[in-house]
Amino acid sequence: IIVFISEDDDTIHVCPAVKRWFLVTIEDRLKTLYDQNDLQSINTIIVGQKYAAPFKGAWFRAEIVSANMKKRSVRVSFCDYGNEAEIPLSDLRLLPEEFQDLEPLSFPIRLPKGAPAVEPGGRLKIRPLSFEDGWSWAVELRTSHQ
Repeated sequence: IIVFISEDDDTIHVCPAVKRWFLVTIEDRLKTLYDQNDLQSINTIIVGQKYAAPFKGAWFRAEIVSANMKKRSVRVSFCDYGNEAEIPLSDLRLLPEEFQDLEPLSFPIRLPKGAPAVEPGGRLKIRPLSFEDGWSWAVELRTSHQ
């Protein structure tokens, strides 16, 4: 699995390693469309709708969480990574139809009470132990500083 730890809070998302190639495909396609000026600007937004949004110079699938029309900005959740950011409304682009209905490629996990803290610059090691009740994994969790 691939682990994504939010820079803003203690949210952790994981993505099955077999989906990594698809993450790269989506990001490469959005970058190509943006570079060719083929990502369409938008006139109206809908909270809960998916769009293409930039983060640290790259383009990703993002869902609008909230909008602040006075500031002309939106708070988005990056569908495939789980992190959130506030961005100018003018930075949003129409998400190509081929990526609209895809489920998020990662999913959130919650650490149990008493789990070691994940610190900036640290590493998180997760080893799946067993599949529980047909929907969740019991895992062994270890943290270590780089």
